[in-house]
Amino acid sequence: MVASTKSAPAHCDMSTLLRPDEVLSVSLPCRVRTEGPAFHRSEAAIVRSRKEGGAAVMVVVPSTATSDVRITHLIPITQDFKHSLNQTPPSPSTSFFHQSSRPHITLSLWDAEQKAELRVSGSLTARVQAMISELRRLTANAHKADSLSLLPLAWTHFYPTQPPSSNPGDWSDDEEPVTPATDASTTALSASTS
Repeated sequence: MVASTKSAPAHCDMSTLLRPDEVLSVSLPCRVRTEGPAFHRSEAAIVRSRKEGGAAVMVVVPSTATSDVRITHLIPITQDFKHSLNQTPPSPSTSFFHQSSRPHITLSLWDAEQKAELRVSGSLTARVQAMISELRRLTANAHKADSLSLLPLAWTHFYPTQPPSSNPGDWSDDEEPVTPATDASTTALSASTS
């Protein structure tokens, strides 16, 4: 048997990007839009500050031959933070055309200022569930915390982001980003993975 010479590019080791005061909590290989309708290999992780407290979701696109590592999103987990899940195809009873598409999970994360749409392989359901559980725990903690204090999130300014530059007018109908939905949409996947 001949070994394949083509190997998939490795995901980014995000721990090398962090200051000593921050730690990765949960990470998830995914794909994210960076330029236009195309999705690119990336890594999403929940980053917590040991010293100042607070947490944020960081999305990083690994370096390539033509570009350096890029932090596309850094979304603080505050009272405004929301998330939703969609699964494609949603069930075996969908039409033939949807059944022929590759199964994946779309995890949408947003707050008042920004939104990230992450596509995750359908085979990583357990890791998605671990991230959702941690997001729910941190969001509940944010609701208990003092809403006027942004000091625990001051550390996020040490990480400059390069947000995706995209033109929604160039996307086809099937490439349209998911509109933020209520958090109730996460219960369908939660129930199916329990």
